[in-house]
Order: sequence, then C-alpha cells, then structure tokens
Amino acid sequence: MLAADAFRPQLHAAIETLRAWSRGLADCATIDEAEAADHWRVTIAPHAPAACPVELILHAGQRFDIAIGPETYEDQPLDDIALFASLLGAIAEGRVVTRTWSTQATGAVVETETVIDLSGDGGAKWAGSRADPVLGRLTTRDACEARTRHYAPYRSPPAT
Repeated sequence: MLAADAFRPQLHAAIETLRAWSRGLADCATIDEAEAADHWRVTIAPHAPAACPVELILHAGQRFDIAIGPETYEDQPLDDIALFASLLGAIAEGRVVTRTWSTQATGAVVETETVIDLSGDGGAKWAGSRADPVLGRLTTRDACEARTRHYAPYRSPPAT
C-alpha cells in the first residue's frame, strides 16, 4: 500500500484517463459520473442490450468496488491503478464471461465467477468470484450444472 500523498496523484491521473475514455462511449452508452472527497464513481450502461453494464468506484483509501453485469465485488484492494483502463476497455469490447455453478437438484447457486480477458488474446485476465460457503462445503463444481454468459461489445464490429 502506498502512502496517501504518493497514491493521490496516481488516483487523480487514473480518474482523468478514465473520464476521457468514457466520454468516447457517448454514442453507445449512458455514462454517469460522481466524485466526492473520498471516492470517484463511474457507471456505464451500454445501449446494446446484450452488452455488460459496469459501475466502478475508486476509493481514496486504496480500495475499489466494481459491479460487472449482475455481479458485485466490493472492498477490493487497489494494487494497480493502471488496471482500470484495460478492465473497462475489455468490458466495452465484450471480453467478459460470467460463469455460474448451481446444484442440479434445486438450482441453488454454489459459485459465480466473472472473468475479463484484458489482453484480447486469452493472456492477461482479471477474475472475481463469490461462493456460498455452506453449499461450497456440500458440493463441488463437478457435481453442479454450469452456465456461461458471454457479453456483446458496446459497439457492433465493422462489417467486412
């Protein structure tokens, strides 16, 4: 963790980069941004119905919250401030997958994982997951039914 006076300029530079980037989405998404003394928030709601909405909150305390589609990951360590330009760019390009493992008998969700391909070539990834602690002790992924949801890009690819 960086000292607050060392982190603050990095945070402000990252916010300015993300602001400029998000302005470029005005034709394909609704952007809502808010700033307070202790955090900055951007919500991106794509116009394409199969694209992935995202909300990112960067906290001055070197933590972040992110909602990717229906999944929310809160109070995450903000180790690499440069990550967010790649992360949001990958989401806008549709390189997001949500996998859900549910029990076959009841359909109860055992685990959900969100994976974002940061590089576009399957290399660098960001992943978040959450699991039901009780169901996780009672069953495994192999015994569950898996569902995968892929998201569309914010903009349609050019016709060839």
